[in-house]
Amino acid sequence: MNIREMFDDISPAYDLLNHLLSFGRDKKWRKRAVYTLEVKENDFLLDIACGTGDMLLAVKAISPLTFTVGIDFSLNMLHAAQKKGLPSQLAAADACALPFNSNYFNKITMAFGFRNIPDKPRVLSEAYRVLKPGGVLGILEFSKPENTLFSVLYWFYFKYILPSAGAVISGHREAYRYLPESVTSFPNNDDYLDMVRSAEFSNVILTPYDFGICSLLTAEKVICP
Repeated sequence: MNIREMFDDISPAYDLLNHLLSFGRDKKWRKRAVYTLEVKENDFLLDIACGTGDMLLAVKAISPLTFTVGIDFSLNMLHAAQKKGLPSQLAAADACALPFNSNYFNKITMAFGFRNIPDKPRVLSEAYRVLKPGGVLGILEFSKPENTLFSVLYWFYFKYILPSAGAVISGHREAYRYLPESVTSFPNNDDYLDMVRSAEFSNVILTPYDFGICSLLTAEKVICP
């Protein structure tokens, strides 16, 4: 499956997809992440895999004067973001080869896009490069619920209900099979943390939201002595 083409195809229904995947909680998770990252008005913030721009909207709602840039590899996603009237710079770009100078951004966010990138270590390396010393990376991503009973119900929903509902809404059955599978194939927590530490990040913390449906990973680029 061509991932870029898939996201181009489902862009009109993408926001609804996130609401279905998150049981309607995704907006609150983004808001909570922005507060956790302590986004400030003089920050330069990059949102990688910005999609239709909802993370950028969450940032602007809390910190209107923050300078924000969003990149995505799907032009249709970026067009959908533009239609929301985002007061942000948007660009088509490859997350594995960011078109920015080193040590440029104070904050980097990724919301529900990291699991879709095949070369995750490369993206982390690029994020580290363009962050200023002392800058913070925040990755908001779906994860595997920790509560046993809730986990059973959640995976039943993911594997059987969501693909059918998503296919009816979007007309793209393959995409709604792929997206739940991308969550199940995501590295376990220990491997995830080790991957981020291997990219030279420090103070790597994983915080679960709502029984572990979602998690926020935060990591810092330590100031060199």
